[in-house]
Amino acid sequence: MKSIDINKLIKASLFLALAIVFQVIGKTTGQISQFFVGPAVNTLLILTAAICGGFYGILVGSLTPILAWLTG
Repeated sequence: MKSIDINKLIKASLFLALAIVFQVIGKTTGQISQFFVGPAVNTLLILTAAICGGFYGILVGSLTPILAWLTG
């Protein structure tokens, strides 16, 4: 069984939380914020993959649209 690195998991969860915060801010501020939210979330996804590894990058990248849909 593969060992889970808690440090990487915590970093990935913080990146996911930041992505959700950016998405919620984008929904509340209006249409002009699309030029900010998209690149910000993409930057967080790239940072997650670079810092935590590809598995966590894919995991955060998969959860981001699901959680954005759930928040409205």
